[in-house]
Amino acid sequence: MNDYFKKSLNRQLVSFMAIIMLVITIIGSSFVYYVSVIQSNYIAEREVLVYKQDLAFQIDNSANQMFIHLRGYFAFQSLSEYASLMTQVESVNETIDEFNQLTLEADESQFIGSVEELISQVEGYIPQAVELINNNNVSEIREMGVSDGGALVNELTSLTASNLEQTNDKLATLSSDYTLANSTILWLIFGLIIVFIATLFLILRRIFTKIGNPLQGLTLASEQLAAGKEVHLIETDRNDEVGILSRTFNGMVLTLQEKEEELVAQNEELISQQEELEDQQEKLRSAFEETQMIRLVLEKYNRFNHTISVTLNKQELLDQIIDHMGALYPVERMGFVLLQGRKQSATRGISDKVIEELSANFQDGLGVLLKEKKSCHQVKRKSSKYEQGIAEEPVDVFDLYVPVYSSTKDLMAVFCCTRVGSDFSVEEQEELEGVMGHISIAIERVMLYEQTENDRELNQDMIDNVNEGIQFIDRDGALLRSNKLFREMFKFNLSADTQCNNYDTWKKECLKNVEKTEELASFFDHVLCASTDEVLTTRYKLSDGKTMIEVYAEPVYKDDIRKGTIIVHRDITKEYEVDQMKSELVSTVSHELRTPLSSILGFTELMIDRDLKPARQEKYLRTIHKETNRLTNLINDFLDLQRMESNVQSYNKSSFNVKELVIEVISKYEPMYKDHQFIIRDLANQTFVWADPNRIEQVLVNLVSNAVKFSPSGGHVEVVMVNRGTDLHIHVNDEGLGIPDTEIKKLFTKFHRIDNSDRRKIGGTGLGLPIVKEIMEAHGGSVSVKSELGTGSTFILSLPYDSQDSLLPISSISDDNGDRFRVAILEDDQSLALLLAEELKQSGFEVHHYLNPAVALERIRVQQIDAVVVDLMLGEGMDGWDFIKALKQVGETQHVPVFISSALNEVREKAKEFGVSKYLTKPYPPQELSQVIKKTLSSDKKIGQIIMPEE
Repeated sequence: MNDYFKKSLNRQLVSFMAIIMLVITIIGSSFVYYVSVIQSNYIAEREVLVYKQDLAFQIDNSANQMFIHLRGYFAFQSLSEYASLMTQVESVNETIDEFNQLTLEADESQFIGSVEELISQVEGYIPQAVELINNNNVSEIREMGVSDGGALVNELTSLTASNLEQTNDKLATLSSDYTLANSTILWLIFGLIIVFIATLFLILRRIFTKIGNPLQGLTLASEQLAAGKEVHLIETDRNDEVGILSRTFNGMVLTLQEKEEELVAQNEELISQQEELEDQQEKLRSAFEETQMIRLVLEKYNRFNHTISVTLNKQELLDQIIDHMGALYPVERMGFVLLQGRKQSATRGISDKVIEELSANFQDGLGVLLKEKKSCHQVKRKSSKYEQGIAEEPVDVFDLYVPVYSSTKDLMAVFCCTRVGSDFSVEEQEELEGVMGHISIAIERVMLYEQTENDRELNQDMIDNVNEGIQFIDRDGALLRSNKLFREMFKFNLSADTQCNNYDTWKKECLKNVEKTEELASFFDHVLCASTDEVLTTRYKLSDGKTMIEVYAEPVYKDDIRKGTIIVHRDITKEYEVDQMKSELVSTVSHELRTPLSSILGFTELMIDRDLKPARQEKYLRTIHKETNRLTNLINDFLDLQRMESNVQSYNKSSFNVKELVIEVISKYEPMYKDHQFIIRDLANQTFVWADPNRIEQVLVNLVSNAVKFSPSGGHVEVVMVNRGTDLHIHVNDEGLGIPDTEIKKLFTKFHRIDNSDRRKIGGTGLGLPIVKEIMEAHGGSVSVKSELGTGSTFILSLPYDSQDSLLPISSISDDNGDRFRVAILEDDQSLALLLAEELKQSGFEVHHYLNPAVALERIRVQQIDAVVVDLMLGEGMDGWDFIKALKQVGETQHVPVFISSALNEVREKAKEFGVSKYLTKPYPPQELSQVIKKTLSSDKKIGQIIMPEE
C-alpha cells in the first residue's frame, strides 16, 4: 500500500488533501453540534423564564382586577361587580395552577405559595363581605376594605415585583453565560485555524521540497545541456513521477551526448544546404521580378491592343497610340502622323509646326528613304539647346522613324520618336515594327469603319432627303428602318437606326395621326400577310385634314428569300389639290366659256331670224362685242399663263411713268362703279420704271378689278405709290371681304379659288393672281399681300424704278409721315394733274389725286388735307365752284385753303362772290403754284382763302 502512494505524486497529494478535508469536516461538525446544543439550551431556558414572567404578570394583573371589583362591590353592592370579582378569582386560581405545573425553583415555589395564601385570604373575606352587605353593615364593610384589603393588595404587589426582579436577574445571567460560551467557541475555532494553517504549511513545505528540489536540479541540468556545458546528472531512487523524469532526463542526456558529433556534422551539412537554398532563392527572386516586369509589359500590351481594337474614332485612336507607346517605351518625344487623307496626327513633346513641316516634306525626304528600306530608320545627331537641358556640352540624340504599312503595302503612317543619350537597340526596332503592324490593322479598321459610317450616313441622308416617307419592316412586322420624313409625318420620336419590334405599337402610332384609320389599318395588315409580289397601294389623309398621302408597299427579296417590305408614303397633296382645281377649272371654264358663247349665239340668232330696228341691232351688237371681249380676255389669260410657264413670254420694256398708268386704269373703272370711291395717293418722288407698260397695266387692271369685285358692298379703293430703297411700291387697298390667313399662301397658285360661298358667287378662273406674280417676277419685282378677314386686303407691287430718268435724288418717304403738308389735286386732265403732282412732290408736299369730287370731299375731311388744288371744269355733275361751295359748308374743311387751277374768264365774275382776292388763269408756271401754296401754308393764317396763281 505504501508503494502504491510512493509511485504517484498525484495520489500523494490527493490522499493528503482527503485527510485534511476529513479532519476539517470532523472538527467543524463537532463545533457546529456544540454550538447548536448551547444555543438550544439557551433558547429553552429563556423561553421558560419569559413564560414564568408572563404568568407572574397575569397573576398580578388578575389580582389587581379582583381587588378593584371587590372594592366596587363594597362601595356599590353591585351584583355585576360581584360577578366580575368571582371571574377574576377563578382566573387567578387558573394562572396559579398553570404556574405550579412548571419546574420551579425554591424562590419561585415560595412566591407562588405566598400568592396562593393571599388569594385564599381574599376568598375567605368574600363570604363575610357578602354577609355584611346583606346586613347593610356599612361601617364594618368600610373597615374591612380599608384595613384588610389594602394590606393584601400591597403584599401581593410586593411579591409580584420581587418575583419579576428575580426573573430578570436570571435572564441576564442566562444571556451572559450564553455570550461567554460563544466567545469561548470563537477563540477555540481561531486557535484551531492557526494550528491547521501551520500544519498545512509544514506539510506543503515538505511536499514542495520533495518535488521542487529535483525539478530545480533538472532545470539546471537542462540549462547546462542547452548551453553545451558539462551536465551533472542527478541520481535518485524515487519511484514517482519525479524519479521517472530524472531517470528519463539522464538517459536523454546520455543519448544527446552520444549523438552530438553526428548532429554537428548534420548541422554543417544543413548550413551548406541553407547557403545553396539562399542562392537559389535569390535566383528565383530575380526570375520572379523579371516575370513581373514581363507581366506588366504584357498587361500594357494587352491594354494597348484592347484600346486600339475597340476605338472607332481616328483621332482618338492616334491619341491612344501616343499614350500607350509612352508607357511602353521610355522616350523624350514622340509623334504619330497619318500620311493618307487629312494627315491627322498625335504628338507628345513635339510642336504642331514641326509635325506640319514633317508632313509637308515627308514624301520628298524621309518617305523615299523609308519606302526603299522597308524598315526603321535611326538618325544620330547632337542635341539642340532645348534638348541639352542642364548638360554643359551637347549630347547625342537619336531619332527613330518607324514606317506603318497598310495591307496593300502602302506607306500609310509613320511613327517617330526621340531618345536623348542612348540609341534604339535592334530588338526595340524589331519590336516597334511588330507593334506598328498591329496599329496598321487598327487604323485600317477605323478607316473602314469611318468609310462604312460615311456610306451609311450618306445613304440615310439620301433617304431622309427623299421627298417621301419610307419605312422598312421585316416579315414579322417589326419596323427596322425609317427616314426623317416618315418620322415627322407620324410624329415618331425615334432615331433613324432605332427599331420598333412590335408591329401593333408602330401601327397604333401611325393611326393616331390619320383621319380615317380603318382603310390604312387594313392596308398594313394586308401588307404584312400578303404572299404575292404585287405592289399594294392606297390613299389616306393625315389628321390635319389637308395632307393627302398615297402609300404603296413592295416586297424586298435577297437570294430569292423575302426579307421584308418597303412601304413608301408620298405626299400628293399638291397633285390632289391640282386635280381638284382642274376639276373645278373644267366646271369654271365651261361656265365662263358657255356664258359669253350663249349670249353671242343667242343675240346672233335673234339678228338672223328677226327683222330688228337699228337701235335694237346696235344694242345687240354691243352686247356681242362685250361678250366677245370677255371671251377673248379669258382665252388670253390661258395663253399668257402657258407662255409664262414655258418661258416664251416676250416683254417690250421701256421707261414710263407708272402714275400715268395708274390714273388711266382708275379712270376706266371709276365711271363704271359708282359704289366705290377711287383714290390715288402719290407719296413717291420717282415713279418712272423700266418695264412693259402693257403687262404692268394688265397687273394693275387685275388688282383693281379684284379690289372692286371682292368689295361687293362698295367702299374705298386706294392706290398708293411710295419709294422704298431702290424700288417703287404700289399698294392697292380695298375695304372688301378680306382673305383668310390659311388661304394667303395658296393665293398665287394657278386655278386656286378661295372655297367660300360669297366668293364662289363672284366667280373667276383663279388665273389672274398667278399671272400677276409671273409678270412681276419677270420684271425683277414681287407681289405680296396683307389682309384681315372682313376688313379688306392690301396687295403690294414692288418694281425697280428707272433711276436714269430721275433728275432729283430719290428718297424713301413713309406713307404715315406727318411732317409734310398734304395737298389734294382735283383735276380731270391727266397730263396737267401729273405735272402739278410732280412739281408739288419735288417741293416736299404729299400729293393726293382725286378724279371724283364727291370722293374728294369725303377723303379731304378724313385725311386732314392741308390744301386743295381744284380745276373748275370737272366734267359732268359737280363742277369746281360747286365743290368749293360744298367744301366751305363743312365745318372740318371750311378753313382749308383752295387754290384754283382754271382757264375760264368767269373767275373774275365770281371772284367777289367767293372772296377771291388774287387769281391767274392758265397757262401759269407750275413752280409758282407750289410757291404760293408753301407761302400760304407756312404763314399760319389758314382762313379758308381761295387763291389763284397770277399770270
